[in-house]
Amino acid sequence: MSGLTYEPNWFAEQITLLLLPWLLASVITGQSVFRWRWRWLTIELFLLVWAIFVLLFTFSRTGLIILAILILISVLFLRPLPVKTYLGSRVSLSRPFRRLLEAGLLLITLTIFTFIAGQNNEFFSRIWNYWSDKKSTSLSGYFEYLGFGARLSYGETALNIFVDNPTFGVGLGNYAFYFNEYLPDEPLAPVPEILRLVTPESGRDRLVTPKNFYLRLLSETGLIGLATFLAFLFAILGCAIFLWRNPIGRSDARFWGTAGILGVISFSLAAFTFDSFAIPNMWVVFGFITASTWIIYKSQKSKPEMPEFSQSEISQEMETD
Repeated sequence: MSGLTYEPNWFAEQITLLLLPWLLASVITGQSVFRWRWRWLTIELFLLVWAIFVLLFTFSRTGLIILAILILISVLFLRPLPVKTYLGSRVSLSRPFRRLLEAGLLLITLTIFTFIAGQNNEFFSRIWNYWSDKKSTSLSGYFEYLGFGARLSYGETALNIFVDNPTFGVGLGNYAFYFNEYLPDEPLAPVPEILRLVTPESGRDRLVTPKNFYLRLLSETGLIGLATFLAFLFAILGCAIFLWRNPIGRSDARFWGTAGILGVISFSLAAFTFDSFAIPNMWVVFGFITASTWIIYKSQKSKPEMPEFSQSEISQEMETD
């Protein structure tokens, strides 16, 4: 299932960045843009269930990992109020234990549905079939079986470039020009994707990228470029945490803060599988966070401040009354 994108993984990335943070935040904070609501049931809850259902059938391993982590963080740390009872039990449970129990139940449910959905997909079912299909197993063999061999080569090449150019890198967009020179010295036959890149057919253009945003920054911009981008990312996260703590008293501030934190986490995880500044998904997330922070902060600043009275003035006024 690829939706409006070229491949399923891109569709899963859109769901995890543009839908899940905001829908999860709406459900756990109770904030809704629709008037219809029946107790805790909202339109956003149905949309969240539908988004998770669609995400399962993209068969994106990265998308499912991000979904699991977002659910864990939402239930364990960002949800305001815990559930009081379980299965009719009157036993009082501590808040951390309750949240761990809820997160475990949700992850077990997600795992079961993922297993059922992936049974008929030969590529996706490799995640659990490796241990039964192969007589001799190893961690490196498992990653190669999952198709990560080429990505590991891309990443090792980026690290080799960085080691020789640690400060400023080789220049943004120049990774491909150094690819052949810094390619790891190992047999290429087990990795046909790399073999096709280094021996291209006549008339076929090559698009060579590290497939990892952080490694691309390291190889092309060095430590200076990576540090600059991480500082920018932490500034965005700071805006989200400011809203989540809700020091300005607006009811929607916690929603935007929760969604912002989940959005930054989702991007930080997804960045291990893409490497382009041109993909708009992350800029939409960052734009929502910075815009909501600016609007809410300015609205609070524009309110007239209440006059402050000293304790002696208050006591004198009470005595007069």
